[in-house]
Amino acid sequence: MSRGLDLFTFRQAKSALLLAVIVLTGFIQPQKASCQVREPYTFFSQTQFPLETIFIQGDQPGPTVMVQGGIQGDEPAGYQTAELLTRARVLSGNLIVVPRANLPAILARTRSVNVDLNRRFDTDYHQFYEDTLARAIRYLVRQSDALIHLHEGSGFYNPEHIDSLRNPQRYGQSLIIDTAVFQNRIFLARTVQQVLPRLNAKIAQATYHFQLFNTKTHSETSQHPEQRKSLTYFALNEANIPAVAVEVSKDIASLEWKVRHQFRATQKLLQQFGVDIVFPDLSLMINQTLMEPQDTTCSVNSKPLNPRGTSTIELKSPLSFACTSSPESLFSPKLGLYAPGGHGQNLLQTQTLMLHPSETLSLVADGKPVQTFNLDWSRADQPLYYSSEPVFVCSLNGEIRLLPAGDELEAVEGDRLVLLGIWNGEPDEVLNLKGYVSQTGYNSGQDAGHEIVLYPEIFIQRYLLQSRHPGDWRCEVVRETPGKKKSRMTIRVLPRKVRGITLRSEQERSFVLPFEPGAQCSLQPGSYTLEQVLAKEGTSLVCPVIQGRPRSWGDSFSINEGEDKILQLFLATTFEPLGQMTFSGTKRY
Repeated sequence: MSRGLDLFTFRQAKSALLLAVIVLTGFIQPQKASCQVREPYTFFSQTQFPLETIFIQGDQPGPTVMVQGGIQGDEPAGYQTAELLTRARVLSGNLIVVPRANLPAILARTRSVNVDLNRRFDTDYHQFYEDTLARAIRYLVRQSDALIHLHEGSGFYNPEHIDSLRNPQRYGQSLIIDTAVFQNRIFLARTVQQVLPRLNAKIAQATYHFQLFNTKTHSETSQHPEQRKSLTYFALNEANIPAVAVEVSKDIASLEWKVRHQFRATQKLLQQFGVDIVFPDLSLMINQTLMEPQDTTCSVNSKPLNPRGTSTIELKSPLSFACTSSPESLFSPKLGLYAPGGHGQNLLQTQTLMLHPSETLSLVADGKPVQTFNLDWSRADQPLYYSSEPVFVCSLNGEIRLLPAGDELEAVEGDRLVLLGIWNGEPDEVLNLKGYVSQTGYNSGQDAGHEIVLYPEIFIQRYLLQSRHPGDWRCEVVRETPGKKKSRMTIRVLPRKVRGITLRSEQERSFVLPFEPGAQCSLQPGSYTLEQVLAKEGTSLVCPVIQGRPRSWGDSFSINEGEDKILQLFLATTFEPLGQMTFSGTKRY
């Protein structure tokens, strides 16, 4: 469906037979066989900020609507509603669902970690992990025909001031739009006004009714100019698609109530945008969704941690932690395992090395405490000794590295670096990666413990060192612990270059195609498997995208005669583009 068309025309043209199976509750399961395709994909899967995305192709064709929750970590109704939506049956149209847009903030149960992610869509920032997430989210919005953004807001929106909880500055219990009509073709006010009577008819308490909230963001006299940095404003003004935010109130105590009615609002907006979904039993699903995770098992180096006693872990040894919950709820809460003073590093995301003992580890599920593990540290003699200069300990792409002061670490753009400390140093060593700011508001120079994606745009350029090799760049890590000798190590960062890609045909024949950005390549019609990229740095940090859909290496795609398909390659840790090629289906004689 063209984005330039009024989405209501698609709704009006739908089959009467299809509409007949949607009763007022919308929860009747059709009898015909499902053609639905559900494809999960996780952006930035190797980082501390994975972005799980679910692509659902419905039984019947139609527009694609993106639904996102969890952009702010203290709004659980939004990400629980979005997760619930991934279990729905899509009768017509397609969904792109991002349940937890900001997982680090969700695990910390805070609105934001560095900056408010919902204020990073007015330009392409390059400073914090939130900016990398925003880059991928913008891309997904551009693949969509409409956006529904799920939130929790304080109080209860009311166009007139009633009291401190009900006034024009509150956001709760509202459907928010940026303008009534956009470019005389996207009728946002009409969309919401058609939804509200049906939505509020099932809400007995009138004070909990949803209202239309037009922020009039385009107006110079808008009371909400900050919304010009928001995702819905970007969707409307840059992607030119309709966008509505659904805000339930933080001041409603029942999370079950909020999820139920936010889901209903989402379903009715989806119908207005041309996507029909059904749910077998919403009450049952919500009850299962809101269950706490049961019987969570955690291990270190495949050895179970004792949930009731004390577990012994060897100090200064590479550690890999893992956790599973059984039974897994339909809500699929995300887990985080943290050590005190660990700078928010989720130990489940990467291999690490503990240089100093920690008495406990804390396990959380979507930010809610689940378990505390007590630790006892083995103090066996270590085989590694250095008698003079300090030794820097870091993790590069999950691999532990030790570098004596003065040494140089070689890395590639997009690599993940964590400064872990100084071998035989102090527990509070200050390691400053010059030119990089790991914390907003207060820059103490402490960059230890933070995951840093090595990309030149995140650095203050004047702090970068000169490199003797064209295309490379260098930065410096300085030990700035008070009372300790100031020591240094350097990092040389090579550009990430893709020379070619390997495809495998239906006949199981592998062949190499040179990767030339902007080039067009002829392929015989058929199915092909994405095998790998040809690059010194390997395949894992390159993300392939075909026709706007992210793929994994090992996935297949097909091409027909006379058809063109665009392959884009992105840096998997930053979603920065590496270039694109066009495949053309050409029959050979």
